Amino acid sequence: MSGHPIRLQMQKLSIKTIFAGLATDCRSAFFCNDDKACIYRINNTDTLSAVSWFSEAFAPSIPQGCCILDAILSENYFAINARQRVLVFHNGVSSRENEILIDHRCNYGSSSCLALHEANENLLLAVGSSKVSEDDGHSKGYISVFRYDLSARRKNGTKLHSFSLAHNDIPKKVSFDLSGGILVCITSKFNTILAWQGIGTTKNPHQFIVSNTYGTSGEGVTSASVFTPLSGNPYLLCTTYASNDRLNNGGEWPYSTPILPLPTKVPPDAIHNFHALREQSYEVAGTASNQCNIFAVLNEQGKIYLLNLDSHEKGGIYSSDTLARSVGVSLHEQKEPMASCIRFDPSRPRFFAVDPKGMLIVIDFKKR
Repeated sequence: MSGHPIRLQMQKLSIKTIFAGLATDCRSAFFCNDDKACIYRINNTDTLSAVSWFSEAFAPSIPQGCCILDAILSENYFAINARQRVLVFHNGVSSRENEILIDHRCNYGSSSCLALHEANENLLLAVGSSKVSEDDGHSKGYISVFRYDLSARRKNGTKLHSFSLAHNDIPKKVSFDLSGGILVCITSKFNTILAWQGIGTTKNPHQFIVSNTYGTSGEGVTSASVFTPLSGNPYLLCTTYASNDRLNNGGEWPYSTPILPLPTKVPPDAIHNFHALREQSYEVAGTASNQCNIFAVLNEQGKIYLLNLDSHEKGGIYSSDTLARSVGVSLHEQKEPMASCIRFDPSRPRFFAVDPKGMLIVIDFKKR
């Protein structure tokens, strides 16, 4: 592991923000408050000047009365969750591109989370939502996946899949892997992690259930990142917000697990807890790089820690590090940080982190 962190502070953001995140390609960053958003380009330069690193790209035209609950930025598109609506904008620079490209109305009650993936002329949109049942009065959770043909004049989405969550559970977070072929969901009631493979097709995707938490108190699982090493076998690397369950029965450790299709049961020896993070018990986000085999974790104080990843002789992915390495610089503390506020560049071994005050941390690594 190598890399010296560069810490850059923007001079001034165009709006006062409460959460921020990075694009999937780490070429842009978004900053949002309750009703406004702005996108900044992260310029591809090796200089240390914040002026040359950042340049404001555009501010999407968000309708009056929309409250931004969640947001996601892909390479060319920006989406916001406004509870009853999901709005998608082109990540462009002209005033026309700042207008709404897709206005998705939620049929399943209120949307709770969203994920975005673009491939050629198609855009995949996953929406997690909940709706109170008229039969028993309980909230029921759903995940719907839509495909939009961006070359068409009318942006009407085609519903590819719709999933109902068991036991009246509700989706807390959803995300695509870099290929768009795997969709991951973290549930809020039972901390279950669900995954579907083959999500971009109209065929029924293979479903997985991978969970290594034993209790439901506290925040439970906070992030689940798909990590695909050179072997091609996908894994999930999970961060957790510790509660009394860790103390009582060993649950809620951050961990890695293979993604195996049901009814295949994951061998216990292939699931590995990251005990090197035992001193950083309140992890709020995690991301991994298959170029340098590093797992980066953000805790609630804004501190960033790194773990080396390697294959285990008994199967699975683990870290032999006894203690996580601090990068030495921190983001500002955030009340509810976005999972996308830390990312690895998918095209090179470079790590990015951003916060709502315009702080940017960049670390270059060597490939392993």
